[in-house]
Amino acid sequence: STGVKAPRPPKALNISDFQFYPPRLHELQDREILYYRKSIGYKAPKLIGNDAANISEEQLEEQQQMEQALIDTAEPLTEGEAAEKEKLLEQGFENWNKRDFIYFYKACEKFGRNNLVSIANDLEGKTLKEVEGFSEVFWERYTEIADHERIISSIEKGEAKLQRQSDTQEQLSTIVHNHRVPLQQLKFNYNQTKTKNFTEEEDRFLIVTLERLGFGTEDVFERIKEEIRKSPLFRFDWFFKSRTTLELQRRCAYLVKCLIPDDKGGEENQVKSSKKEEMSQKRGPRSAKASPATSVKASPAPSRKASPAASSRPSPASSSKASPAASSSRSIGRKK
Repeated sequence: STGVKAPRPPKALNISDFQFYPPRLHELQDREILYYRKSIGYKAPKLIGNDAANISEEQLEEQQQMEQALIDTAEPLTEGEAAEKEKLLEQGFENWNKRDFIYFYKACEKFGRNNLVSIANDLEGKTLKEVEGFSEVFWERYTEIADHERIISSIEKGEAKLQRQSDTQEQLSTIVHNHRVPLQQLKFNYNQTKTKNFTEEEDRFLIVTLERLGFGTEDVFERIKEEIRKSPLFRFDWFFKSRTTLELQRRCAYLVKCLIPDDKGGEENQVKSSKKEEMSQKRGPRSAKASPATSVKASPAPSRKASPAASSRPSPASSSKASPAASSSRSIGRKK
């Protein structure tokens, strides 16, 4: 850069790439700016700073001369070109600013590019018709935007997430509706040791409610918490009613994994089980080894302390020493 901004005509329009004006308008406006600089006697400066770091002095002078030549040879727009420019100004999205554009592609990421109704509702001050018009041009010409690769990647990631949510919701609906009374019949294949805190009845309620409200919908766990509070099934279940939305979210995520295991995880489990079978066939039948449950050693369950009355040891009163009365009777027996 030169350190100083080059002058522009007072009424020159600041055109952004996301406003999608015709390329011809950029050409006409650049010519108009060059002629304005010529009219005020502006001299093109030499580049300085980072832009000039890897350029020789000769190249810097040559570039300065070329820019100055464009200014010196600039001509004003003809009447026809000026009229053409006015028409071209009507073909862009003048009323869309940077904030509107960011909100637009964030809404595409959140709702999907085809859900224009939800996108329009998320954009303040834009009608559905305006959003439809902008969306059509955006997907035709998004490559003209400087940072389009990052923006499109962000939208595609959001759409992939929406697709996963839709697939999970469909699978949950199939599982729940396969049971006549899911609140009583639904079974879980717990991947780990069953958590002591949550009961199976509570887990069934969470999954059935999640399926009914919609997996991935906005504020779904706040609504589940409210459903728990209102349900007569858990009127006195203070543990379940006091769970936070984050705890409910984590529990539901765990239960969904129990009901809908990942394909990758299923394949890994199949490989592991087949390897175990091969190893067992090579080794032959195992010796009957006592399991921890049937081991002679006692389990670490808390043992009760024996009471004095139930103790196996003799009490001082019943020790091997005989009382005086007993000893005298034994002596009489001997004399006889």
